[in-house]
Amino acid sequence: MKKLLIPLALISLLSSCAVHQGIISSSSLNRNVKYEDIAYGVSQTKQVLCIGGLSKDALILEAKRELINNRPLGPNETYANFTVDFKRSFFPFVNKTKATVSADVVSFTDDSQANPYTDKYKDKLSKKSLANELFQIGDSVYIDRNEDAVILSVEDIDKVRILIKTKNGNSKTRLISTNKIYSKSKSYKGFKVGEMYIYSRSLNDNMVKTSGRIIALGLDEIIVKSNSGELKHLDYESE
Repeated sequence: MKKLLIPLALISLLSSCAVHQGIISSSSLNRNVKYEDIAYGVSQTKQVLCIGGLSKDALILEAKRELINNRPLGPNETYANFTVDFKRSFFPFVNKTKATVSADVVSFTDDSQANPYTDKYKDKLSKKSLANELFQIGDSVYIDRNEDAVILSVEDIDKVRILIKTKNGNSKTRLISTNKIYSKSKSYKGFKVGEMYIYSRSLNDNMVKTSGRIIALGLDEIIVKSNSGELKHLDYESE
């Protein structure tokens, strides 16, 4: 029995899990408004052995700053209906917390008969879950140039806006195709990051089987790290 408990304890220690928590704050506006847009801001922090990282309030504040930078207000506009979503991921010795703050962008109007929702707002609202089965707003993703980013919004069926942290600590946003980003945490098409992947490669004019570890999953490709440390982009059918 003791021999069985030891491997079970190791499996429990090395496994990871995620916990979600959400907060919604509705705004009371005493004037007629039109819903113009949806703004997003994302911030994340990590603790190693429960040491370091930002506090909950600081994480929200940083995400709110990103929201304002990503979607500044225009004349006669204000933010309303803030939502804060926390995702806590627990790994061996490391805890990661991500805060996603969203808000409606509304403008004041004197026309009480006008449609309260613009086409842009309705498009963003309906496309929040239309990206695909792999990606969604708030996801941490990997870009082909060895950069990490966070999905801010879905701009079209196959395009998302991402937030990239530069090496000097600044932030920049970029519109990118979902075919050019990769998940480093999710399972997709029966594959999982961290697993070994068998593929064929050329050796002395012959095709031989070899393997590498999956480090990221895309819609059409897998990124595999070979035994020599080389990153290879492979089709899901390469096995």
